[in-house]
Amino acid sequence: MKKIIFLIILSSHLGICQNENIKIFNPKKATRLSAIVPGLGQVYNKQYWKIPVIYGGYAVIGHYIKFNNDMYHEFKNALTYEIDDDASTINPFPNFSRNSLERNMDFWRRNRDVLIIFTGVYYLLNIVDAHIFAHLNEFDINNDLSLEIKPSINKINSKDSDESNNKALETFTNQFVEKVTTNLEKFRYNVIIANFYEMYNFLSKEINKPLNISSLKESYVKILKTMMPFTPHFTSECLNELSEDPLKDLHWPKIDKNLLQTKKVNIVVQINGKKREVLNLENNISEKEVMNIVLKNNKLNKFLEEKKISKKIFVQNRLINLIVN
Repeated sequence: MKKIIFLIILSSHLGICQNENIKIFNPKKATRLSAIVPGLGQVYNKQYWKIPVIYGGYAVIGHYIKFNNDMYHEFKNALTYEIDDDASTINPFPNFSRNSLERNMDFWRRNRDVLIIFTGVYYLLNIVDAHIFAHLNEFDINNDLSLEIKPSINKINSKDSDESNNKALETFTNQFVEKVTTNLEKFRYNVIIANFYEMYNFLSKEINKPLNISSLKESYVKILKTMMPFTPHFTSECLNELSEDPLKDLHWPKIDKNLLQTKKVNIVVQINGKKREVLNLENNISEKEVMNIVLKNNKLNKFLEEKKISKKIFVQNRLINLIVN
């Protein structure tokens, strides 16, 4: 949907409130530094306050690893004293049975091992934190995230404009209006969206060509008025920026039928239902002429050589499908 909204803009200036003082960090470098020395990536990201948090966490984890390890060894020694036959060794936990000593020994050992594993996880979290912050630091989190859209048409020297480009723009604009009109009358809204995409792709290529400013503006206004029922607010803003009152003389763009007929059309060539080529040929070309061109096409020959064409499906000005075996 974002792309469709911006189809109404030929040349836009997007003013997004950003903080120009934001420093951009290299995520790979931050990741490597944190992997070498925990917290070094945070220093690179200038998040100094995280250093005591990171090493404080290591200190707490280390303390509890040592505590659990000491308790494990105490119960391990107590169990050893309990089962040996040496009278000189005394069990420090005389009230604990042999099974109780074994359970306690396993408990403290398990806690110690879990904390050791958590130390590795904590180390990875330190790396991930440095990497993510380096990635996201350039994004503006200011509460005043405003978006300003000002459509404008680049100034073009009329002397440098190409008449063929102007004609192509006028022809396409008329065809666009005619397609949208027909599809709107038949409630084909999904096809209208496809027409918008087609128009967007066409203008993206044509806008950089030398065009007459008046011809460009006239075609642009026609396109905007055609889009009025679908994007009324954006279209009105664009027309205002072009000094066109959207409510004054508001009417559906007129279609010049003389510009609807194109000299050339794109014909899709399919072989066994698969698209293999698109040929730009004369309008209303016959099936026989298309076949002659297909058979002379080097790209298509590799799909047809040593094969017999059993059936041909021809739709004038649209496609030809060859069934081969």
